[in-house]
Amino acid sequence: MLRVAVRLPWPDVMTAMAEERHAYWLASQAGEQGAKLVAAIMDETERLLIAQEQEQQETQQAAE
Repeated sequence: MLRVAVRLPWPDVMTAMAEERHAYWLASQAGEQGAKLVAAIMDETERLLIAQEQEQQETQQAAE
């Protein structure tokens, strides 16, 4: 079962980027279906990165 993540499963952006590169490599090995799956993973990762940024900005603004 797949579900939408609330937070990134990686501790930082650099680790997320490394995992993205690995996902692209896996997709290149898996053909068209792999490419579709990686596109969905990248979209979700981007959504989570944006949400994390917004949360950090809100926390920072609340502290000021």
